[in-house]
Amino acid sequence: MSVETALGVSSQTAHQLQTDRWPDWSRQCTAMAKVGCTDVRGWLRPAAGPNGQRALYELAVLAAADGGDDVDAAKLLCWAMLPAACRVANELSDLDPDIDAFVASQLWIEVRTFNWRASNQVAGTLSASLRRSLLRESGIGAPRQPELDDAPWPVLLERLAREPANEHLDSREVLLRVLDWGVESGTIQPADRALLLDMVDASHADPRRRSPRRVLFGTSSLLGPGLGITARSVRRRGRRALDALAAHASELTEFLDPLAS
Repeated sequence: MSVETALGVSSQTAHQLQTDRWPDWSRQCTAMAKVGCTDVRGWLRPAAGPNGQRALYELAVLAAADGGDDVDAAKLLCWAMLPAACRVANELSDLDPDIDAFVASQLWIEVRTFNWRASNQVAGTLSASLRRSLLRESGIGAPRQPELDDAPWPVLLERLAREPANEHLDSREVLLRVLDWGVESGTIQPADRALLLDMVDASHADPRRRSPRRVLFGTSSLLGPGLGITARSVRRRGRRALDALAAHASELTEFLDPLAS
């Protein structure tokens, strides 16, 4: 599968949309009328100049659900953004075996929710938002709550991803004690404990292990079928449990310190 296939908008489809809808769009949009019925992807290039950039912005406004709410415009804009989306899919290919479908669905969401009131930089804003949203949905992006930036769980994952430097410190024991504390304190549920343990075990078996957080959440596609839920649900449940533990950062710090001594 490719991002284009997952999106369901081919070059032929895009050309037909442009041909069929151009008279209507050009009546509504001044810049689109000026550039004429041309290759929309050309508007993303610097050579397109101010008119091309303005035409792309007008297309984005038409495509947004709170703008023109035009599904055809959204399809055309998604097609125009495919080269950028494919680059993102290649760079994040280890997030999910179905990364192309993941990217295609998120690209559609980004186009339909583009904040055209706040920005007229369409291509750059959509590309950045697409990458950021994919990482966040996979559980490895920046925390939604800034106050959790210093939460201990990323450090714990780093520790669990390698052999402990201190031979007297067993990382598995640390993990089990933290998770047991989480269940006993009511911070997480027993099912969350089991899921996090499964994710850690699966991530340790992954030969890539370049990034502890990426590999941990990358196990979702392996664990989902066995649990009868989607890979995305695994990621969301895992992230929610880790965030719940992170909210007790000070308590966990006090809890973990004796283990390191």
